[in-house]
Amino acid sequence: MRSLVDYREQDRDLIMKGFYDWLFEASPLVGVIPVVEVKGNGIKYNVKATRGGAEWLSTNDTIAESTGTASQRSAALSRLIGDADVDKFFIATNSTQDPEVLEMKSKAEDMMWEWSERLIIGQTTAQSQATQPKGICQLISEVESETETTLDGITNSQVVPGHATSASLTIDMMDELLDAVHNPNTLLMSKRMRRKLTSLARAAGNNLVHDKDELGHPVAMYGAIPIYVDDHIEDAYPDSTTSVLDISSYVVGTTRASANDNSIIFALRRSESGFAIIQAQSFKHELIGTVANKDAIRHRFKWYTGFALFDKFAAAALINVLDTALS
Repeated sequence: MRSLVDYREQDRDLIMKGFYDWLFEASPLVGVIPVVEVKGNGIKYNVKATRGGAEWLSTNDTIAESTGTASQRSAALSRLIGDADVDKFFIATNSTQDPEVLEMKSKAEDMMWEWSERLIIGQTTAQSQATQPKGICQLISEVESETETTLDGITNSQVVPGHATSASLTIDMMDELLDAVHNPNTLLMSKRMRRKLTSLARAAGNNLVHDKDELGHPVAMYGAIPIYVDDHIEDAYPDSTTSVLDISSYVVGTTRASANDNSIIFALRRSESGFAIIQAQSFKHELIGTVANKDAIRHRFKWYTGFALFDKFAAAALINVLDTALS
């Protein structure tokens, strides 16, 4: 499984090697999701929907054809780009720090903040743009139909409604979520939901196990599955309408209040045949040089990237869950 860690090792640009490390610090998940190379400005792929199966036959029995089914989906590559200007005066006069290093580390954090938000809600909410990639919410919505924009817990088997509108998280809900994914290896949730899950596990007499992931970052484990926290999964999503969550008009940063106090928990199978990052080329660094109208040096970092869900059963969303309802 090739990930950005592999691309870091191959990169000859020493600045990019350090930049990758900062990316992994800002978002450990970016280093463990597999990367699939794409030629062109996007990709069309078949999402496996059902298995073809096979038969046990006796002598002279007729062999029935039974191929599986798949639906074609598409994911466009998007351009994530950021410039960092470093003032030459500060470079010349700072004897204790390296201003270029500080600015590039800050840029890595900023770019990963944006990447992490699109990972969750790309092309989904009121602020979404066509230039952004499809995030997990959209990819799961499209499992049943490419025109679908809601997380439909009635017709979409990969959407698990904890309740028709809103309910407190339970261990049974977590088990149902994991059952919706074939060989899950990732749980993705907000800090509030991790606290609730920790409380539930402790009450059941089994605290969450803590370990380290592939990059050495400490993570909690639920049933041997690592839990990753993403600050872009909010806890103020609206109550569903009969198990259907529509966040197309949701405004990021909505204040948590009654009827807007839900969260989403995702179960994923990170793999090249499951949920993966797609890219046209690895993360690039360009030294633009002296800025024409500034006494500064400009560094540019860019990534032609997006996300794809190659298998229907590689992702699922638990919706309409919270810790304590607000009134």
